Amino acid sequence: MSTPGSTTEGASSGGPSSAASSPDTGAAVRDLPLTGATSKGRLKALRPRPLEPKPQLCTVIPLWLPGGSTDFPAARLAQALVTQGWNTSVMTGDPANAAQVTELAAHHDVVLMAVPFAHANRLQIASRWGSVVLAVPTRREGVQAAYLQIKALHQGNIKVPVGIIMVDADRQESAAGHFHKLAAGCARFLEVNLRSYGYLPAPPSPYAAVNLQPDAPERVALDGVASLIGAELLSRGVSPMKARS
Repeated sequence: MSTPGSTTEGASSGGPSSAASSPDTGAAVRDLPLTGATSKGRLKALRPRPLEPKPQLCTVIPLWLPGGSTDFPAARLAQALVTQGWNTSVMTGDPANAAQVTELAAHHDVVLMAVPFAHANRLQIASRWGSVVLAVPTRREGVQAAYLQIKALHQGNIKVPVGIIMVDADRQESAAGHFHKLAAGCARFLEVNLRSYGYLPAPPSPYAAVNLQPDAPERVALDGVASLIGAELLSRGVSPMKARS
């Protein structure tokens, strides 16, 4: 996961006064430490203060999707994050458009970005924003396809956190079993440790048409995924805008 605009800033401590600005140039020259005769205390005082990073304000999450953005309920996941206090937006359009992402990031805590597995610039997008979350169908073919995507990251020497959301699961136990198989293979052969962000069940109809009552399985699962993402953000020092105001 990445935070755009997280450049560093700081101020260096001023050095000795120059002769032009000091009313007593002789005193200014006498105060300069001599090479080989500088005390540790004086040398420490002349060193610039370390740079202090800006607070992390927004996290961009590239969602790698096997079937394109229409097969994953990004908008419903964004709603779940908003309910939990994270001002979230879903980017539409080309995920390679960094200017659009940066504009959204300026006004939100989280930006979800749908990136199909087949997107030509998916590796560069993951590298730019510093993380990736894969939606993995809960079946053998889905796990194999996800492994190849993670292998592409490994071969490209793109070392970013990789999260997994198991989707189309008929039950939680099945999702957990498929995740552990994928995680074991990635750890053994790619030396990549995966992070689980839960699972989403296969809905009876497209998520956009599902009436998500508070006790509906789809709603409970979405809230669970949002909770895991929120906990990860907090562990990285990211806080919602409301908490910062």
